[in-house]
Amino acid sequence: MWALAVLSLLGHFFAPLCHQMPSRSPHFAGVAFPVCFRMAGVYLGVLASYLYLAASGGWRRRLPDTRRAIACAFAILPLLIDGWGNTLHFWSSPGPLRLLTGLGCGMVLPLLLVPLGQNGPQDAAPSLAPTLPHATAAVCVGLIGFALTGLLLRPGSMAAFVVLGAAAAAGCGLLLGNLIWAARTAGWEFSRLKAVRYG
Repeated sequence: MWALAVLSLLGHFFAPLCHQMPSRSPHFAGVAFPVCFRMAGVYLGVLASYLYLAASGGWRRRLPDTRRAIACAFAILPLLIDGWGNTLHFWSSPGPLRLLTGLGCGMVLPLLLVPLGQNGPQDAAPSLAPTLPHATAAVCVGLIGFALTGLLLRPGSMAAFVVLGAAAAAGCGLLLGNLIWAARTAGWEFSRLKAVRYG
């Protein structure tokens, strides 16, 4: 069956990035999703943010103001608290809670990472729109993320389950690409600073 073949390929793609324990992964018709609940939430949340950014003006962005950036950082805390609580065996969270903590983290990562890929200091680009200009933007990202994760909990068909696996892979690929982009930009900035200092 084509769906099982695609899910198997996605499983190989995600193998280095997730423990893929069947007991901690979403299922449909007896088939496990290629990533666990938490990582599915992270990658679908990441995809939701990139979709929002693409639809609302593109990738050339600056960081949000300090208050909103701190709010974004706080959205990562539930994943850290719940993840460590489960790792240290203080509790064992149900799958949907793991999915939501991953979603919260995933939705904010691009909002903080996309600006790091811009050339030049952030202060020199006040004309760029921030990644999170107002609360409505967070609502838009949240609606997309909740729609994707809600569909994962009740996909309705194997085709939808497979499409969500591909969506999670797309989110993962975009996140890895963004990290590489930001690292290359930071390396370029660092080498330029060294050239100016020692030049």
